[in-house]
Amino acid sequence: MASHTIDIAGRRFAWAHERGRESGAQLAQLTTDRSRADAHRFYERLGYTASHEGLKLDLGLTST
Repeated sequence: MASHTIDIAGRRFAWAHERGRESGAQLAQLTTDRSRADAHRFYERLGYTASHEGLKLDLGLTST
């Protein structure tokens, strides 16, 4: 990720975190794919910590 992109994304997260605090939120949570190591490093620099591993089930529906 280019430095200016990281700066912009960091400012957007800071804005969202502040709006959350103003609204009484106590937690910010996000979901990301395990394979996105660069994204994980970015989120960790923002203070996020890994908390759990998710599970999903494909119900077999297809769009037509």
